[in-house]
Amino acid sequence: MKKEFKEKFDSLFSGYRLLAIQLNGFSHSAIVDKGDSSSRIERWEFTNYMSDWEKVAYNTNMNHERKLKELFDGFSHSQYQNNAMELIYIYPSKR
Repeated sequence: MKKEFKEKFDSLFSGYRLLAIQLNGFSHSAIVDKGDSSSRIERWEFTNYMSDWEKVAYNTNMNHERKLKELFDGFSHSQYQNNAMELIYIYPSKR
């Protein structure tokens, strides 16, 4: 699973480095930066529970949203309800 996320992420988001993936019952997240310790850390959230209109209202980047949907395809929220998981690729101390 960890390798699958990394490969998918790298093919979808050039110019970004994957730091961690978080899977939980309401939303899944990708924690990223631009490749070095001085770049800003970003958390991109994806959920199937919000409509596109709600995502626009919360200023979600719709280009990222389409790619995040592809990244998290096959990982439903329900299987992580009360059973959250975090996959760490680069620890903060190693960044």
